[in-house]
Amino acid sequence: MRHAAFGVLCVWLFLSAGCWQSPLEHDEDASTEQYTEADIPNQTLQGKVGGRNWLFKSGKVCGDTAFNVELYNFERSDPCNLEGSDFDYIFFEVPNEEGTYHLSFRDGNKQGVYFYDGDSFASMRNTDMATEGILIIDSITTSHVYLRINASAGEDDYAAGKCGVRICP
Repeated sequence: MRHAAFGVLCVWLFLSAGCWQSPLEHDEDASTEQYTEADIPNQTLQGKVGGRNWLFKSGKVCGDTAFNVELYNFERSDPCNLEGSDFDYIFFEVPNEEGTYHLSFRDGNKQGVYFYDGDSFASMRNTDMATEGILIIDSITTSHVYLRINASAGEDDYAAGKCGVRICP
């Protein structure tokens, strides 16, 4: 009787293994475009980084074919010369063209928004990545990139709203 019960258990485990899905896998039918323009509030970009309130004050954009964007929660008269790692900021890379970009690491899409916690640098747990949300480049002028974001990497790292960011040489 024990051998029969063991055999049934083995068959059940074998059959149910095909139904299990790793949390790292995803549903091929799931939409990576679940966020829309309407999900971005009409406010200055704000949220949390490292669990602390964060409000956009300045930032910089560098790059030619792709923009490397850094967003800061403090005023800086010349953000193009800012270097450091002991402060909170949000950063990402996005194509150098107006458009809507859905955050995802699925189906070949590699668009994320990163939340850097300057206080956690020593512990090496300092960057969280949002892979769900939306980023819209509304316009690009000779001096600024105007964008809107709704991105979340959890309750301690998220941002939503709009901002204008200076383009650096």
